[in-house]
Amino acid sequence: MRQVLLAVLVAAVLDSVRSEVRLHSVAGEVGRGNFTYYSLMYDGPISLILHSNRGDCDLYVSQHNSKPTYEPHTYCLHSNTCGLDRVDIPELFKRPVGVGVYGHPSHEVCEYLLEVQLERGEFGDDPRVSYEPQETTGHQEEQSLLWGIIVSVAELLLEGLLL
Repeated sequence: MRQVLLAVLVAAVLDSVRSEVRLHSVAGEVGRGNFTYYSLMYDGPISLILHSNRGDCDLYVSQHNSKPTYEPHTYCLHSNTCGLDRVDIPELFKRPVGVGVYGHPSHEVCEYLLEVQLERGEFGDDPRVSYEPQETTGHQEEQSLLWGIIVSVAELLLEGLLL
C-alpha cells in the first residue's frame, strides 16, 4: 500500500512539473502601504505567483483597471495571504491585465519575486499560445535532457524510499 501511494505521489509531482511553463519572473521591492504595478500582455491561462522574500506582499489583478488597489471595485482577482500568493488568470480575461503588488503596512520594505507561468491543459500545450521559437531542435534536446534528469532523480528517490 505504501509503495502504491508513493508511486502516485511521484507521478503527481512529475505531472505538475510538466503542466507549467515559466514565461517571466521579476524581483522587486515595494514600500509600506505602496503599490508597484505591472502590465501583463501574455495570452492564455496564466498564473501569477508572488513570493514574499521579506515582509508581506499582496497581489491584485484587474482586466479593466491598469492600477488595481485593495479597494474591491478596482480589482477582479486578488490574493492577500501571509505567505505565497497565487492568482490564476483565465484565458478569457482582456489583455493587457493590470497587476498590482502591495507592500503590507506592517513592514518598512517588502521584497518579492513575481513569477508568470503559462498553465498547460491536461492534454499538453495550448496550440493557440506561442511561447517557443519555431526552430527548436537545440531547445528540444535541452528539454529532453532536463526531463530525463528529472525522471532519473524521481526514480532514485522512489527506489530509496522503497528500500
